[in-house]
Amino acid sequence: MQGHQPVQLQSSTHAECLKSILCDTIDILTNKNLDIIDNIKKKDLKVLSIYLTEIETEQLSLAGLIKPTDDFVNKSPDKKFWREFPAIGKHLDKVLKKRENSLQSLHNIRYEWGEFNEAKIEELFGKVTSNSIENIIKPVYPSLPIPEISSKANKVFSFDLPKNVIGMLLAVDDRIWILTKSVLSTYMYGGKFCSSITPPANTNRVFKNSRNELLFWTEQCAMKKSSTNNEECFRVPFATGLAGTLIHNENLLVYNTDDNLIYEVSDQDGIQNKIRIEDPENKLPGPNLLYGTHFRIKQTQKNLNLAMAWCKEIVVITNRNGIVLNVFQRKDAEFEAIATDNYGNIFVADYRNDKIDILSEDGIFQRTLLDKKRDGVNGTLQMDIDELGYLCVVDTGRLEHDRIMKIYSYQ
Repeated sequence: MQGHQPVQLQSSTHAECLKSILCDTIDILTNKNLDIIDNIKKKDLKVLSIYLTEIETEQLSLAGLIKPTDDFVNKSPDKKFWREFPAIGKHLDKVLKKRENSLQSLHNIRYEWGEFNEAKIEELFGKVTSNSIENIIKPVYPSLPIPEISSKANKVFSFDLPKNVIGMLLAVDDRIWILTKSVLSTYMYGGKFCSSITPPANTNRVFKNSRNELLFWTEQCAMKKSSTNNEECFRVPFATGLAGTLIHNENLLVYNTDDNLIYEVSDQDGIQNKIRIEDPENKLPGPNLLYGTHFRIKQTQKNLNLAMAWCKEIVVITNRNGIVLNVFQRKDAEFEAIATDNYGNIFVADYRNDKIDILSEDGIFQRTLLDKKRDGVNGTLQMDIDELGYLCVVDTGRLEHDRIMKIYSYQ
């Protein structure tokens, strides 16, 4: 232990020495910077003092000129005044038009500009307009193929369904509910039959709420199973209602074929709102393509827009209040099914032309995802998209009454 004491002492002494050197260095640099700052201040104050002295001198000079000028005006005849006036004006010009910079040693002065936009350019240089020029030779460029930037859809499953399918609903764990007139059956994506239940009488649509409760639409209301029997919900006062879709607030949209209004209906509290389709920008091609007894509607995930069709050649996209945003139209089409995905895209199935197209959330055409020649889609009747992005399609088979489930991956 005694042998280590000199080493520890030397280390301590060396550390103290380094500390002292560091502190002295900081003091020297600090004092030097303070001296530099002090010198700059002195130089600036000196220049300002000189400039103020010059201003005072010029003021005294101008004051001396003012008095003789008054004397000339008051005492001299006009002829003599005009003879002396050029001398006075010459001295004033010399003082007022002095060009040298009296504050050269001060810091540069910078200017701040406001927003430099098109209006500012027009204010400075005038507004640019163009006139049509005839006989302009326009270059002709060869047409080049557009590169494929979007992914293609791949069919991952396909299996036969019962011939009398009237509805489809996506379940959980890669399962699908298939509704016929008397049975609601569950299938795996690969086509394996799992189970079946008997729906209430006169069921023509089936929905699922956020609590995974099955809702069976009959004539004027939906039915949901309780512990003992079926309970009524979403009742409407008219008998001509076509159930549409459950929207973001868990209310159900029901289309009334009598007054052509879309009713927003609560589970237990009845009608909450009436939506009338309004077209202030005249985007609809005509009233004959609207309305009917075959109604499909979906709500988008982001902006909560509504996409609707009546199995005719147009799909109408409105905001949540029914104001028309856009119309997608194809001649001789029959848009039979509509679906939406988590990204806000709208999928529309054209039964007659054997196409499935993708629209933006505002109804702008993006691309044709599936068609008969390339992908084998044929008379699509039902369509939906699960949480993982699988597109499930009920197609018509070789015969008119055949039904085939096809599942595609498109993302």
